[in-house]
Amino acid sequence: MAFWQWSKTAAINAGADPTMNWAEGMPPAQVNDGTRAMMARQAENRDDTSGLLVTAGTSTAYTVTTNQGLPATPNDGQLIVVSFHTANGASATLAADGGTAFPLQTAPGVALPSATIVANVAYPLKFRAASSAWVFFGAVAASSVTAGAVTNAGFANAAAWTLKGNNTGSSAAPQDFTIDALTAKAVPVGADEVPIWDASGAAMKKATLSAAIAAVALRGYVGGLILSGGGSQTLTTNTGVATSDDNTTFMSLGSTYTKTFASWLVGSGNGGLDTGTIAINTWYHVFLIERIDTGVVDVLISLSPTAPTLPASYTKQRRIGSIRTDATPNIIAFSQNGDEFLWSVPFVDVNATSTGTAAVTATLTVPTGVKVTALANWGASPAGGATQPSLLITSLDQADTAPTTTITTIGIDTASATSIAAPAQTRTNTSAQVRYRASKSSANITISAATMGWLDTRGRFA
Repeated sequence: MAFWQWSKTAAINAGADPTMNWAEGMPPAQVNDGTRAMMARQAENRDDTSGLLVTAGTSTAYTVTTNQGLPATPNDGQLIVVSFHTANGASATLAADGGTAFPLQTAPGVALPSATIVANVAYPLKFRAASSAWVFFGAVAASSVTAGAVTNAGFANAAAWTLKGNNTGSSAAPQDFTIDALTAKAVPVGADEVPIWDASGAAMKKATLSAAIAAVALRGYVGGLILSGGGSQTLTTNTGVATSDDNTTFMSLGSTYTKTFASWLVGSGNGGLDTGTIAINTWYHVFLIERIDTGVVDVLISLSPTAPTLPASYTKQRRIGSIRTDATPNIIAFSQNGDEFLWSVPFVDVNATSTGTAAVTATLTVPTGVKVTALANWGASPAGGATQPSLLITSLDQADTAPTTTITTIGIDTASATSIAAPAQTRTNTSAQVRYRASKSSANITISAATMGWLDTRGRFA
């Protein structure tokens, strides 16, 4: 009796007449028809969620025919499982049973990225009335595994990458995955981007290369970039690196460069002068320059020690040394070792008698426009009965001080007629000047200075 009671209930639910009389034994034929209808609907639902549905249409406008025959706007929560016949394009939609085309979304309100769908892979979809969209139910990024490679639609923007997994069967993080098959970039530019871990935000983010370098750039750093030249109008700069004078950009000269006194033109072997024409017997300053939009680094020659006229698009600079022309005008021969610049032939810049005992300002053959440390050999030579003075060499940044037997650079004020000479390192002003002062003076006492070169920190401590 219980079996037929259930059958009656099922039949009524399936549409049978509830007022009909039931008898013991087999139910009437219409009970079997109702049950069969109910079972057919269950089968349709089963087939629509088993992955048997296959789309048609295009990669941006999919269509699908279900077994249930869905309304133009499906019921909220309607579930179907669909195999897409091709990978999706941008803003893809799905229309079921000729109804309205609704967007495909990875979550309510989140559009499906291009190339996320893998062809011939079944995806469960639920219709969400609130967002009027077919929303992927569960993992969106289905994957297929083939020998030697893993393809994951979630890496749509990394299509050129090959992901290789650790096949040792052991945990070897962080070597579990490596990314190879990437094209090498020989000269990165400042606008390139690098990934960084934001510790405070606990998330991966990106930064431009110039910003990332600036964060760790060594203030005032300069290495290599040794200058050489002499007897011609060609200046040579060897390879090296330097931080720009605003301490934001790490500039690298990857090959030895030569520059002439012609107007500046990008590239080695071309002109290097920023403005005008070359002058005789004049100091010029050498700069490393860069345009950060392309990362191109070059060399520039300028009269200005601080504000060269930069070529178009070049925005970064760093003075790396100074040179002087002669009457030709050619570069006066010199050699460089780090911060030390030495003349091939010293310059006699002081050779005077009757200098008096007050302070005398001397101009030495060292760069102008910047303060450097002059390297000079000073001498005091008494003759004709004159005796040795005390000679004090000071910077104009120091107070003017009279020499004594204890405050002296060379010599001691004595009755001896002995000549004496010694090297001295003295900071100049921007006019290449220093101060000297003798304790005694006469026409028979000669004060001399031979400039050997100079020390130039080139902004390392600015």
